Amino acid sequence: MKIVTQVRTYQKGATMGVVYFGTQKAHTLEDVARPVGVKIASETCIPEGAYFATVSRSPRFSRDMVMLSTKPEGVLDRHGCRYEGIRVHRGNDAEDTDACVLVGRHSDGIGRVWDCAAVEQELVDFVRGGECMWVVTSC
Repeated sequence: MKIVTQVRTYQKGATMGVVYFGTQKAHTLEDVARPVGVKIASETCIPEGAYFATVSRSPRFSRDMVMLSTKPEGVLDRHGCRYEGIRVHRGNDAEDTDACVLVGRHSDGIGRVWDCAAVEQELVDFVRGGECMWVVTSC
């Protein structure tokens, strides 16, 4: 089984993190964290925990992307909140997240990531073709 570990820190306007997969490391950016059981659609980071990571074609972006879920049908249900289509993709700031996890090679640590396309593809390649878990924690 492959493991991806995401370690996050919570900022006022965003959730920043570092993701480790294989021998690689990248930065992550998500929407702000909310109290357990509280979700604002498209504006809340996913809860900490372990998720199945799979690769599937995104109809919205027309490319293969990593998807995180807690159930085989591709949804994420935690603490009474339901999230659908949690994708890991490229983007630069919180406006690009739409409640997804953004990845980039570099980060300013306060709300921006960049050099994203190659990292997104590296994650797809790592997750594809095998059982993979994505574990989200905080420091």
